[in-house]
Amino acid sequence: MKTTETLKNTKVQLVPIADIRPNPFRYITDYPLSETKIVELAESIQDTGFWTNVCARPVNGHYEIAYGHHRIEAAKRANLKEVPLVIDPDMSDERAFAMMKRENSEAYGTSSGADAGVIAGLISGCAEGRLTVDKVHPKSPPHTVYLAMKRNGKLWIYPPNSEEFRTWMSSLQTTTWDNVLLFTTYTLAKNLGWTRSNASRNEDEAASTRQVPPCHRRPRRRAVGSLVVARVPFMSPVRA
Repeated sequence: MKTTETLKNTKVQLVPIADIRPNPFRYITDYPLSETKIVELAESIQDTGFWTNVCARPVNGHYEIAYGHHRIEAAKRANLKEVPLVIDPDMSDERAFAMMKRENSEAYGTSSGADAGVIAGLISGCAEGRLTVDKVHPKSPPHTVYLAMKRNGKLWIYPPNSEEFRTWMSSLQTTTWDNVLLFTTYTLAKNLGWTRSNASRNEDEAASTRQVPPCHRRPRRRAVGSLVVARVPFMSPVRA
């Protein structure tokens, strides 16, 4: 997923904390904030103040932050009533998601919980038609294709070849449904930038040939397929 937007019409503005909303692609309930990090940030805010580097956009009288959920919660704990935010009225859904993904990557590295939350946000956003991933290739093996949809405000994910998957696929042959997404682990990995390049694979092979100890090798880029599945514990027939 790429975005070419630039921050042109931004401004710093004091915003009441009561008017701040989370990134719509951040699954806080299922992937909660770290209490330890909130406490550390609250102490930091009391010592040095709230740093002005959280971006947000105005939405229906409120402000949706792209990232910085721990900092906003920490500000509440520090009894702040308002905080300075970088307001970007032109921030798109694609950019809001991309900024959240980058922030999570820098803050948590390859944390499985953070990665799973990012994947959940991508699938949900695509199912709603707000984000996009590459279409599933017509020749993709059936056992690699998942189906996701948003119904009654909930994200439902059906694994390949499950009874629910087959039922919905039959329905899609005769009826056009909104908020439905077909995806494979590869289409997710590709759009998230988690596929491994040929260069990294060649480097792994060369390291193995030289018998370089694993602890001295460069960390691998996240692998396609199995690693993405391993980081999505919510992939079950029904996602409540």
